[in-house]
Amino acid sequence: MKHSFQIITISIIAVLTVVLCWQIFWLHGLYQSIRQETYTTLTSAIEYADFNEIAFRINAWEKKNEEKKKRHLPVNEHKVSAEYDFDIYAQSTNKLTKLVNGSIHKILDPLAPIDFRKFTQFLKNECKNKGLYIDVYQVVFLNHRTGKSLRYNLQGSEVANRGLITYHNTEGNYTYQAFVTPLTDIYLHRMRGIILTTVLIIVFLAIAFWYLIHTIIRLRSIEEMKDDFTNNMTHELKTPIAVTYSAVDTMLNFKQGDDKEKREQYLKICEEQLKRLSGLVEKILSMSMERRKTLAMNKEVVKLRPMIESLVKEFRLKNDKKMTFLIDIIPEDMTINVDRMHIGNALGNIIDNSIKYSGEDVEIKIKACHQADHDIIELSDNGIGISEENQKRIFDKFYRVGHGNRYDVSGYGLGLYYVQQIVERHKGNITVESTINKGTTFTITLPAR
Repeated sequence: MKHSFQIITISIIAVLTVVLCWQIFWLHGLYQSIRQETYTTLTSAIEYADFNEIAFRINAWEKKNEEKKKRHLPVNEHKVSAEYDFDIYAQSTNKLTKLVNGSIHKILDPLAPIDFRKFTQFLKNECKNKGLYIDVYQVVFLNHRTGKSLRYNLQGSEVANRGLITYHNTEGNYTYQAFVTPLTDIYLHRMRGIILTTVLIIVFLAIAFWYLIHTIIRLRSIEEMKDDFTNNMTHELKTPIAVTYSAVDTMLNFKQGDDKEKREQYLKICEEQLKRLSGLVEKILSMSMERRKTLAMNKEVVKLRPMIESLVKEFRLKNDKKMTFLIDIIPEDMTINVDRMHIGNALGNIIDNSIKYSGEDVEIKIKACHQADHDIIELSDNGIGISEENQKRIFDKFYRVGHGNRYDVSGYGLGLYYVQQIVERHKGNITVESTINKGTTFTITLPAR
């Protein structure tokens, strides 16, 4: 079981690692692809903005000259033969277009300065049409023929940590630089759907892995507890059988039965061991009965004090320890609506544990009262206590609390499990509070009739 658990765990971790590495590799490749595509789209948008800004200036320049002619003012005789149409751009992104743009820049720039405001507007609109929403912070135009540069600031002049897009027109010998929204933000924004899906897959796999390991660990723990239970029960069953067999064999084969005193002594031993054996069988039957989901509680109105006093009398007869029972039931004639047998067994199991896990002087306090719509039964002892870690598991099936060098206490991990099951079948609940070396208190809450 141990090796199988390790193999399963290592295999799951290996598979998850491979899946995670593959996802990271795939995301990295997708990131590079989107990065290249986005940058190409942005540079294309700058080229488009350059084209439209030139067309805008030509139209504005020609209108200005027409107005001068009408007013009989001197006009600039330079001709800029560029009947640009916005629809032509989609079919003109080639070397010839760059050459034409460069030639027009050379002629037009001295006559009409670049309108950076319109350039920025065209740039943002083209990016929006391509599904890219950007902010522009600064635009720089570098004229490599003259060595001059023009700078246009928007939204402040701070360009640190901004994305830089560079478009170089080799035919026109000029460069546009645009400082925009950080490029990494743009890339990640475009990948947000894929990233979210990947994160959800990884989280789902991690949760599934955790649940699987948790389940395996729990099953392994249950398996170990069942093995411990089987070993303990086997040992406990063998003991009374062996003792009884020895006593009977002695009486039959060594004529010890002829001696009345000896005979009574051996018969008493047999009786005690058979009672012990009967108790073990009852434990097993109780475990079997509580597993039946259809097990019905035969409820009846029961006076609590007589039930408690009967249990106290029984335990006084069965144990040699010095025991003090303090019973405080309010009102004295308090009744509860329960299955007499099962609730009696449940209370008996708790009292039995209190006696087992206490010193030679046992003090057990039993309190009961009505609170609102509930009946409260509280059982406290002055025993060795239960650690916080063990308190979380004492109601688990087959679970036994380790007690170091205390070899005088035997058990099967069924008592408190049975108690919890019976209380819950009555639609109640049970809680525990304990302090090491000071004692333990069990509180049972049952619905009042």
